[in-house]
Amino acid sequence: MNSSRRTTLSRLLWGAAGVVALPVAYVAARFLRPPVTEPARCVAGSIEKIRSQPTTLVRVGLNDAVVQPMPDGTLRAISLRCTHTGCPVRWVDASREFHCSCHGGRFDSDGRVIAGPPPRPLQRLRVEQSGGNVIVIDEPPSDEPPSA
Repeated sequence: MNSSRRTTLSRLLWGAAGVVALPVAYVAARFLRPPVTEPARCVAGSIEKIRSQPTTLVRVGLNDAVVQPMPDGTLRAISLRCTHTGCPVRWVDASREFHCSCHGGRFDSDGRVIAGPPPRPLQRLRVEQSGGNVIVIDEPPSDEPPSA
């Protein structure tokens, strides 16, 4: 009778440990695996409106971007986050440049670095057209390699 009681108690103890261990293991696995998220996207406006203005400021997720119609008829979106430390950049009409006030970074109208510490040009964002609207997506265009 003692061995039967011991076996039953042992099984109950291991069962209880398993009931506690499974949720802990699940939470640990979810913590260790990074979440898969979709890139932020926004509707910048109608195609006609975007094409009629030299630039359109939009908010994509938590960041600002500028959408510009190009002479060849395409649309381009540039992130307004400095590639040095992520500070916001602003357009300065007088010099026709983007300026970062954090560390003096300067970018030309195409987003290429002209001065300061930024290591890379401003990030280009993907632009799509759907249902007469322009959609800006917070990821590089498919024809441009992702920045390192």
